[in-house]
Amino acid sequence: MEGFTWITINYHLPMSPSGSRVYAWRKLKEMGAEYLRQGVAVLPYSRLSVQKIQALAAKIRTMGGEATLTETRFLDEKDHQRMVETFKAQSKNEFRELLIDMARLYEHLGGSGEVCDHKSIRKRYMKAKSRDYFDTESEMAASGFFGELFSELNMEGGWSELFSDLCQGSKDVGKILAGFLPELGNSHKVEEVEYDDSSI
Repeated sequence: MEGFTWITINYHLPMSPSGSRVYAWRKLKEMGAEYLRQGVAVLPYSRLSVQKIQALAAKIRTMGGEATLTETRFLDEKDHQRMVETFKAQSKNEFRELLIDMARLYEHLGGSGEVCDHKSIRKRYMKAKSRDYFDTESEMAASGFFGELFSELNMEGGWSELFSDLCQGSKDVGKILAGFLPELGNSHKVEEVEYDDSSI
């Protein structure tokens, strides 16, 4: 915890139009921010998170609202760890759903006639990676999460193939994804993944 900094946005928007408040909530959700209370959200401090939250604060002000940004440190180690675990759980759930859909991509939804949208999978991975502030993806691989998910779902076909690749290969979701989405290239290696979120 020592030296770890968070960035906090404290904002207020008029009740009307309600679209302004929905907009701010949606943008913070896209960033992966967690709310401490209504109107107060927090993100781990990084160059990219600061840029995005500064842009949002500026937008909030143009919509007639108020926004204050602060750097924050938790004094209690338990509070700090609780927040870290909250962000990790968020990423774990996101990667879990992505893995399931990647398994469907392996088998094209088990011959249902539907075609899995490669671009959608790619975009979701990039978003998940950009919100993975504590490298939960690597932690999942090291902890045996893939095997646990395999057992839980008892899936065959595409999931079995994906699970085999994850276990025998790099255990890196990004590298597996890049295998059948060449346009992803080496972007999964970037520490802070930037993606097109239609701007602030």
